[in-house]
Amino acid sequence: GTLSIASALSGIVPAKSGELLAFSIIVNDYTTSVHEVWQAQDALGDLLAATRFGAEPATAEVGVVTQGEVRP
Repeated sequence: GTLSIASALSGIVPAKSGELLAFSIIVNDYTTSVHEVWQAQDALGDLLAATRFGAEPATAEVGVVTQGEVRP
C-alpha cells in the first residue's frame, strides 16, 4: 500500500530453487518520486524470485524437555 509519506510491498514469491519466500519492504520519508520507490520495491521482489539456494533449508528437531532434564 501507499500513503503520501510511505510505501509498502509484502508478499510471497517462489524462489528459483523452489522455496517460498515471504517478504515485506517498507519505505518511508523518501525524497524521490513514489514511482522510483515502486521500481526499487519491484526490483527487490524480482531479485528474491531469481534466488537459487544451494542447500536444503535447515530443519529443527522439536522435542519436549522436562524440568531438570539436560540435553546436549
